[in-house]
Amino acid sequence: MFKFGKHPRLQLNGTKEERRANAMAWLRGDYGRAGYTYGVSKLVTGLMVLGGVLYPLTPWGLVICLCVALIAMVGRLLIERQATGDFSDMHEAKRQYESTHRRDYLDFIEARGRQMLDDNKALRPASKAEINELLEWAGKHARRASAAASAASSGAPSSPASSASPERSPRTNRSNRPNRSKKRRGASPRQK
Repeated sequence: MFKFGKHPRLQLNGTKEERRANAMAWLRGDYGRAGYTYGVSKLVTGLMVLGGVLYPLTPWGLVICLCVALIAMVGRLLIERQATGDFSDMHEAKRQYESTHRRDYLDFIEARGRQMLDDNKALRPASKAEINELLEWAGKHARRASAAASAASSGAPSSPASSASPERSPRTNRSNRPNRSKKRRGASPRQK
């Protein structure tokens, strides 16, 4: 429980090496949740120090430094939010593939993972490793699906679960139904 006057403290228990490692991690800022992208705290701190140095010379230097720091923080927030959404989408696609075995989910994971690796240069190494794990998983399952499809096309018997089409049949597809929404006299809006 949080109490007044309490703040995160440097952990100083353990052996001398552990205390030294904890102190160095604390100085580097390697504590707490890291996120998917690199932080901008060092850049923002440097800009604030520079603004403090420039303030006696010209107050506009401080304003410019603070604006650049604000832009950096908002930019990092947007990139982190997008990366979090992309990772969430890829993990959901993995979960959906495991339940439905539709190839579209594998294609989505491969496309989104490669796009993130190409476009987002602010990803941490742990995030890149997680993307590579998802890409390997999707590639492995794509090879299995293509092997099963080639075996099915060659006439080999397959299990009923893999032969069932995940797509809707034309009889149940709503776009193939005739339009029967003629307006009736005195009909309620639900009966249209």
